[in-house]
Amino acid sequence: TDKGKIIISGKLRDKNTLEGIPFGNIVIEVTGNLIGGGTTDLDGNFKIIVDTNDIVGKNFDIKVSYVGYIGLFIKNIPVSKKDFVIDLKLSSNVTDSMIGIIIFTEEPPLFELDPIPSGSVFNKEDIKHAPR
Repeated sequence: TDKGKIIISGKLRDKNTLEGIPFGNIVIEVTGNLIGGGTTDLDGNFKIIVDTNDIVGKNFDIKVSYVGYIGLFIKNIPVSKKDFVIDLKLSSNVTDSMIGIIIFTEEPPLFELDPIPSGSVFNKEDIKHAPR
């Protein structure tokens, strides 16, 4: 990596099929401030380069979204001075989503990351009367 930069990379997958999700949105934040972001490639891979001054010694959050899927929010991921790789899974089924927010502690356990609902619910009437 470039000196002064850290790469956060990984793959975004469908939770059920494990296929890569193309064009998913990945946002990296520290204390609510955007420090990086990007879009997955055709195979669901992503690579986000952030400045070490923005992230080293701090915990960061990842927000993931894709149309037709339930958003994912992972909070307080610890980082050191090396690159970070993470495998993310989104669910298109609301019943798969029972966890709210995942909080990492000093020693993060190994477990599957489940998505959370992210946003408003619209009914048929809301959509029918939406501005065009």
